[in-house]
Amino acid sequence: MPKTVGIGLQDFRKIRDLNAFYIDKTKFIPEWWESKDEVTLITRPRRFGKTLMMSTVENFFSVDHADGSLFESLEVWNHMEYRQLQGTYPVIMLSFSDIKENSYQEVRSKICESIVDLYNHYDFLARGELLNDREKEYFYKVSSDMPDSEVSISLRRLSGYLYKYYGKKTIILLDEYDTPVLEAYTGGYWNELVTFTRSFFNATFKNNPYLERAILTGITRISKESIFSDLNNLKVVTTTSEEYADCFGFTEDEVFSALEEYGMSDQKQEVKNWYDGFTFGSLTDIYNPWSIINFLDTGKFQTYWANTSSNHLANELIQRGSKDIKTDLRIMFENMIHGWFADYDSGYNDFVRALLQSDLKAMNVYMNRVAVSTFSFFDTGRKPSQGTEPERFYHGFVLGLIVELEDRYSITSNRESGFGRYDVILEPYDTKDNAFIMEFKVRDPEDEKDLSATVQSALGQIDDKKYDTVLSAKGFPAERIRKYGFAFQGKKVLIGCE
Repeated sequence: MPKTVGIGLQDFRKIRDLNAFYIDKTKFIPEWWESKDEVTLITRPRRFGKTLMMSTVENFFSVDHADGSLFESLEVWNHMEYRQLQGTYPVIMLSFSDIKENSYQEVRSKICESIVDLYNHYDFLARGELLNDREKEYFYKVSSDMPDSEVSISLRRLSGYLYKYYGKKTIILLDEYDTPVLEAYTGGYWNELVTFTRSFFNATFKNNPYLERAILTGITRISKESIFSDLNNLKVVTTTSEEYADCFGFTEDEVFSALEEYGMSDQKQEVKNWYDGFTFGSLTDIYNPWSIINFLDTGKFQTYWANTSSNHLANELIQRGSKDIKTDLRIMFENMIHGWFADYDSGYNDFVRALLQSDLKAMNVYMNRVAVSTFSFFDTGRKPSQGTEPERFYHGFVLGLIVELEDRYSITSNRESGFGRYDVILEPYDTKDNAFIMEFKVRDPEDEKDLSATVQSALGQIDDKKYDTVLSAKGFPAERIRKYGFAFQGKKVLIGCE
């Protein structure tokens, strides 16, 4: 009988005690330990098992969990030397996952309260003769309003007290280190919190003689020039790194084995269509655990992962970011959306096929068919005076259609050429193929009597601004440069060429 699926369980001991569904990721422990990296930062998207992994590491190493029975049937227990290592280190476990306050003072106070909780957990250290009078005095002065100088060294001192008691250096685990910093960026108190965090991290993870190893997890890597500027002992493992690639998220083999266990073998391809798509390092076909666990529980295909976090950071980047950042974000989302629909829309390649065959009629038929059925769901704007938002929408939509050509063409957008910035250029890798220049315009009724006039305006801009300069400079003859003007008005589209 398959194990019960526990939704939201992130505590390793509770999962094992309840005999709930669990995919063994304990291979991470020897892989990490044998790396000998002093401080490791691991970034992964939300809901990819970071918190559960930190709980697993804590339960394995901590002297508070010296009973190794939880690990007896797991992969780490196959290594005899690790059986001897289990439950032999003092471990400080700290999480910033719930620190999402509206001001710097509130965030600082909550971080301090987390430290107070740690000191309360280890209050036995202040009893007896282990600590001298001065150390005991400091121990009991730890509070939510202690000065910055005391906050910064609080974990270093606690590590020292644990070293006195156990005779071994401390392992420090900090889960979701970046939550308060990301909130600070969107909340307007970034500089204050970065200064505070930099000092705290420096004393805890670098200038700490009682530190054995440390792991930090988060969804992002905050730039080294900010909170990590002094940490030259930091090993950074991102989604592009090879290390621990199969330790976070479920591999396809793990997902398919789970489907077999729950009698859902016939759903393998559909599950792959819905939930496959992440790549860590060079390892492909990584599945989001939250989606898979919820599917195993309900048997229903839904976008479980979509609403598991806020979009504050993305909103800030879109609203306040530079033009290059906005362009990169738009292209990223176009690629992602194309990936979602590529397997489901059999007509999706019609536009690209028509473009490559220079079939202007088919291009217009396709674009207008899609516009009628789709554009009504989006804010395409009513008139050009609404800034450039409508034009950006159409621009982005066409980019999404042609992105599948990236294996044959270098696709660039909003780059300088001649006397201005073109909208899109497709430069073929094979010089025998045609190159394409595309210009997008929303009809201005005050200046253009119909969409044909708007098309001519777009084509005229290509010539007037000499957008073909960049292609001509690379040796493309004029007859191999195809120029297209796209005219839009609400759900109406007209494409022309010269």
